[in-house]
Amino acid sequence: MPPPDQPLLPFSEPPGPVTSWPLSAALTALPLSFGRERELGLLTQSIHQLGLLRPLWGARDSHGQPRILAGGLRLEALRRLGQATVPVQLWPGQDPAHWWAVALADNLSRRPNSAEKALMWAALTADLGAAAEGLGELIELPRNPRARGQYLAAARLPARVLLALAQERLDLATAATLAELGPTGVALWDLLETYRPSLQTRRQWLEWLTDLARRADRTPLSLAQELALAPESDSSLSSESALSLESAAAPEASSPHRPGRTPPRPAFANGFGPRLWARRFPQLARLTADRQRLLKALSLPPQVTLKLDPTLEDGVSSLILTFDSVAELSERLRGLQTLLADERFPRLWEPRWPEE
Repeated sequence: MPPPDQPLLPFSEPPGPVTSWPLSAALTALPLSFGRERELGLLTQSIHQLGLLRPLWGARDSHGQPRILAGGLRLEALRRLGQATVPVQLWPGQDPAHWWAVALADNLSRRPNSAEKALMWAALTADLGAAAEGLGELIELPRNPRARGQYLAAARLPARVLLALAQERLDLATAATLAELGPTGVALWDLLETYRPSLQTRRQWLEWLTDLARRADRTPLSLAQELALAPESDSSLSSESALSLESAAAPEASSPHRPGRTPPRPAFANGFGPRLWARRFPQLARLTADRQRLLKALSLPPQVTLKLDPTLEDGVSSLILTFDSVAELSERLRGLQTLLADERFPRLWEPRWPEE
């Protein structure tokens, strides 16, 4: 590293000669091309029309192996254009810390996405060890050691999962959890991705699967496969439920529900969500299924829609009547009086929680 009285990032042109390097698969650069398809496409078109306007910057390590310090997007664009060689201006010396200073200086104007941060942090720590800590903020890493550990874990994921992280279809914490699960974590990602859940739903599903698997001494993948293959009738809840339980944020899955607390609600994007929700919260699922059966037994006419409080507690329920005339309204109100007189009707608001 340069002395404290010198700038960390050199902005001068490298003094070495320009040489031609074979554009082999082994030639690598700073990982700054994940999720940048549009930028890469425009650059490829520009190079195709105008040519390469300036050489890449590179260096050779102590074993003589070439390494691109600046120009990673240009390197990828030249690969797409089928170029056999690439012009590289050499930086002298074999100090990895100096190389990283050069590479980061060339990319200060480009804000890295989460996947790029993960890959750069993994490469930085592999090259510099503990000395990398001082450069973490230059790639916009938080100082929190736990977050930096999550970036390191995420860097182990395959390209297709890292692409989702770059495109914000996957958050860092979930990515780190998948990486810690190893190959089964990647297979679990592939399975959940078939349902195209939202970012929040995917995170919630993974939390529930991990919690259930830990209790049953199983892997989250095996549990998810079981739920995915279960027939639709196995779910105690239906996405067509007259209760109108809709997708909503849930509290921490590790907290068991008790009366007086807002219970979590399932994501009804498909059958997998209700089955997982019912497995994670069996007591609440049974109570909800009881309400469904009771509501169905009351035989509401199609012109009457009853939307119950999905928390099974003190939330707001609604009753909607549709009519075309005053005469129809009178008929609907008579039917409503009959419904209110049914002794089963009040039971819809009696959760009947079992005693502690």
